[in-house]
Amino acid sequence: MGFMQFWQAPANDREVLFLFKSPRPVSANDVFSPANMRDTMRDVTITQRNAIQICGNQPATYMQGRGYSPKRGDETLDLVITTTNGASYFALYARPIAAPPNPMAEAALRELCPK
Repeated sequence: MGFMQFWQAPANDREVLFLFKSPRPVSANDVFSPANMRDTMRDVTITQRNAIQICGNQPATYMQGRGYSPKRGDETLDLVITTTNGASYFALYARPIAAPPNPMAEAALRELCPK
């Protein structure tokens, strides 16, 4: 899918933040498709979807969903995705459904600024 960075909370290996750059446009729906999730996340259901702006005035889409990870169990997924100059950038934050969101991870989602 392109270039990726990955962060994991030091105190909780079930909480992860991924940053991706795809060299081609990707839709928000494509990110959660079974073909792209493969065996990492199953049965993703979108629970929220909003048009937002990031980095001043860059249009983006925010999505929240739930899914099942064979390694980590039931999870909440937060996604921000934007496309500019033919490339898509997205940040994905995954955490256990019962866990409160990490404020730093949530802030990082909205600080996704294409370069």
